[in-house]
Amino acid sequence: MRTVYLDSSSLVKRYISEPGSDTLDAVYREAERGRIKIAFSIWNIGETIGVIDRKERLGKIGQQESTNVIIDLIGETRKMSMMNNLQMYPVSMEVLWRSWLLSIKHHIYVADATQIQTAKEAKAEYLLTFDKDLMDVAEKEDFITIYQ
Repeated sequence: MRTVYLDSSSLVKRYISEPGSDTLDAVYREAERGRIKIAFSIWNIGETIGVIDRKERLGKIGQQESTNVIIDLIGETRKMSMMNNLQMYPVSMEVLWRSWLLSIKHHIYVADATQIQTAKEAKAEYLLTFDKDLMDVAEKEDFITIYQ
């Protein structure tokens, strides 16, 4: 089964309606049908919650919407994990060590390098991102990227 790694920018679009949200909805539908597997790092949950919180602080979404979105994120992640359609990876020392090296190699943020290293650990064929810089490096690291 093919694995699609979702970066944090992708997860945000799953739970906040923005351009690209339709793509994430389609990915999740395919995963629910058992046609693909989704993967991401536990790191992504924290980053996604941080983005949601920032949107609330900037007045782009209300407090209730922010709360509902976080509940949906956690609930769907748990459901998809239990269905075995999502694999969530820890941030291990090995991933961090390799991320630091990748960060130096490509002159990127360690957070982005961690996404790529976790996608490698997941043996993902695809990396879905809405971040052009991350896409460019992921392609150099032999991923098929889906960039919106």
